Amino acid sequence: MIQKFILPNQRVRKIEVRDILRNGRVDNPHVLVPSAHIDVNNSSMISRFLDDANQGLICAEEDDPSIGMWLRRIYGVTHSCRSASPEIWNETTKLCRQHGIFQTLHEDPFVRRAYEKPRGYPGDAVLLDYIYDQDLAKPLNSASPLGTRIHRWTTQSSACNGVKSRRAFIAAFIDRLVSERPSVEIMSVACGHFREADISSAILRRKLKRIVGVDSDAASLALVDEVYGRLNIETIETQARRMLTGRIDFGKFDFIFSAGLFDYLSDQNCRQLCSRWFSMLKPGGFLLLTNFFDNIEGVGFMEAFMDWRLIYRNRLQMMAMTMDIPEEQILDIHYFAEENQNVIFILLQNVW
Repeated sequence: MIQKFILPNQRVRKIEVRDILRNGRVDNPHVLVPSAHIDVNNSSMISRFLDDANQGLICAEEDDPSIGMWLRRIYGVTHSCRSASPEIWNETTKLCRQHGIFQTLHEDPFVRRAYEKPRGYPGDAVLLDYIYDQDLAKPLNSASPLGTRIHRWTTQSSACNGVKSRRAFIAAFIDRLVSERPSVEIMSVACGHFREADISSAILRRKLKRIVGVDSDAASLALVDEVYGRLNIETIETQARRMLTGRIDFGKFDFIFSAGLFDYLSDQNCRQLCSRWFSMLKPGGFLLLTNFFDNIEGVGFMEAFMDWRLIYRNRLQMMAMTMDIPEEQILDIHYFAEENQNVIFILLQNVW
């Protein structure tokens, strides 16, 4: 169910989120993860499980379904340990990183890159390319056969599919927006490699008046310039928090979106940026924000083996991000989740 707030006397034509989403559920579902029957207080039992899982992965052959079975069980066990208590989780994380399975899982370039953080943070644009399309970053060229098999499973996990759905929704929304109004101008904050361009027909056909990609990673923007320069995407290198100063005049936009940035920012910064970006909308413009739900499937695996820690939020916490925007300036708000139930979206529309 999509929950929305609509001001009285609304008469303008709206883009219907229902036409883009396949599922509009808002609340974070109960996470059901297959797991072994393990006492989370018993480190010896956890260690024996890791022994068995490591051996199972190493012995698995090409297209052996047991790889998926063992990885699902690892997801389940780490999820249970993380949910028990901070003390248990700290000890379990140490145990996982000292165990041989840690090196086995790091044969997957996706898992290894998140842990090593070559650009200083785990979810960089190259890592997202692993999720979107293996050919984009070509991570398997130097991977071992086992690493390749693990990689094919980890990049198809529920959370990764949520990232793909997030990208698909944004591209579809851009296409719909262009079909409904002329001279559309959009901005992506923390744009990474701006891979929405690959699947948006409006962008590929150069139907937009202006496209701006903002990111603090110069290497990511360099790739955008190289790959999408023909599409006239304007890149701006700056940190999102610096946008609060107002020193750069970005202009006004029909659509501003930030996919994934709030997963790393404090509540205060999120609220400030939400207000700032909303003020940069044209009349009737849209602002889209996303965040991973708390307690998603795979969070224990991400933290233990990838050292990938996000700031997770539920629906009410995301609603609080909009509280500094004057109510009379908001025409419409949609809260919804993508079909994998890992990512929550907030879509706000400015008054005309």
